[in-house]
Amino acid sequence: MAWATPPTFTANNVLTAAQQNILSGDLNETAPAKADVATSGFIVTSGVNQVVRRSVFRGIVATNQTTTSTTYTDLATQGPDVTVTTGTQAIVTVTSIIKNDTVGQNSYASYNVSGATTIAADDPRAVFITASSTGGAIRASTMYLETGLTAGSNTFRMKYRVTANTGTFGERMIVVIGM
Repeated sequence: MAWATPPTFTANNVLTAAQQNILSGDLNETAPAKADVATSGFIVTSGVNQVVRRSVFRGIVATNQTTTSTTYTDLATQGPDVTVTTGTQAIVTVTSIIKNDTVGQNSYASYNVSGATTIAADDPRAVFITASSTGGAIRASTMYLETGLTAGSNTFRMKYRVTANTGTFGERMIVVIGM
């Protein structure tokens, strides 16, 4: 039920069932009413006078895996990925231990979106490193405010690429906060 403008009351008038139902419905649209589970979460607006409960989701793949692909691809173990109910925005964080086996070459970890929204992985959303020494690895993260999502169930999956040679990715993690 959507929030409705409460009726105007006058002294000594008895409330009708319809008026009481409006008040009851409005109370069910408040943040305490939406916080109906004991797990953590937060409340965001979903429209004028409307709020919904959202949660933070995290996916992890710990194994080190490699790619030589110069276009975004899955590694041998796909992901990590998370499926999140979002509004039209989400905050997405990707983290990985990254290296490239050739000095001056880049390794990228980004993400795509599927489900209610389709967005391809790309470099502006990516965390990346430029190898400064053969075999050197760093843990890196990036955070991106994804806008223009279609509200509903969206799956965010990490994808990987290199500019050349072999990139290695370990302790991969994606965190998504649906707004």
